[in-house]
Amino acid sequence: MLDKQDRHRLVELGIKLIQDKSLLNAFLEPAGIKTKNINLNGSPKVFWESVVEQVSAQNKEQAFIAALLTKFNESELKDFKDSIDANSLEKQIAHIKSMIAGRDCVLFLGPEFLTCRDSISRAYIPFNKYLSKKLAQSLMEDDIYFETNEEENLSYIINCYEQSPGFFNSMTGYTAEKIYTDGRIMNSFYHELFEMDFPLIINTNPDTIIPDFFKDRCIQGHYDQTNNPDSIFSIPSGNKKTIVYNIFGSFANPASIMFTEKQAVEFTRRAYQKQPGIPKAIREMVESSFGLFVGFDFLDWHFKILFDVLDLKHKPGNYSITEYNTLVEERHKAYYQREYNMRFLTNDIGDLLTSLK
Repeated sequence: MLDKQDRHRLVELGIKLIQDKSLLNAFLEPAGIKTKNINLNGSPKVFWESVVEQVSAQNKEQAFIAALLTKFNESELKDFKDSIDANSLEKQIAHIKSMIAGRDCVLFLGPEFLTCRDSISRAYIPFNKYLSKKLAQSLMEDDIYFETNEEENLSYIINCYEQSPGFFNSMTGYTAEKIYTDGRIMNSFYHELFEMDFPLIINTNPDTIIPDFFKDRCIQGHYDQTNNPDSIFSIPSGNKKTIVYNIFGSFANPASIMFTEKQAVEFTRRAYQKQPGIPKAIREMVESSFGLFVGFDFLDWHFKILFDVLDLKHKPGNYSITEYNTLVEERHKAYYQREYNMRFLTNDIGDLLTSLK
């Protein structure tokens, strides 16, 4: 599917090539494009926008451009085709697969990857939203005021929760651990990861599911802002096992977990000042490898801070896999494409992970 920038480019190309709408069927039909929902009324710009919208929706970009090239030998059209071909889902999957096989790809797991079954809707939702709703329910039961339309805003709900009577330091982490333990976590995607060989998995969630699956195939650690001596993470010399690093803390030490925006800012300060720092071996691995991002919607501003801390700008390249129902706004796409050389693949996550094995 074309993004907005490519759709705009194809519309402009189309207007240059064909302004008589009666000529379009000669290219739409050979490309196998259904014309039922195409509006051929109005100006060339109007009907070309309708054509491109349907071409993109039906995933017929390559077939349509190939049909146009049978008549128009335009260099700009050829360049556009080359660009589309290079960024095709098949070629990008093949490239990611080769990077994984060569242990040259670091996996980043975002908040949308860890999901829990909601007891009311029966649907699986991201754990951070599930946690927020559970804490909001607790606030309601204790008759503590909060804005009900913000019940899925975890940072806000935690701020309210931590002001409740009887709250003690680290209570949030331990409460979150209990909610996590009692919840119904969907773990089918983790089975797919088990069959891949990543040198490093950076988990932005606090769970320990991957080490439970990988067992002696991995070593695990987490960032601990409390500077607990027992949580200092060192990587053995010559290690060949997958490193699983929970960068915002872990249920292994609930006091280490960071949930709020305030904690994200504090994490940045501590990481930059190395109080504590992110292990050098992890930073070097991140900087020298491709990145595969799964479970991010890129709405949380503090991930921009995390990516700067990890110096993602200087990586060879980054790929993001998002579900069809995860809408990444064009302005966010443009930012991450520009700043971090991020390419976006939209598909069923389970299917894509299967294809990468």
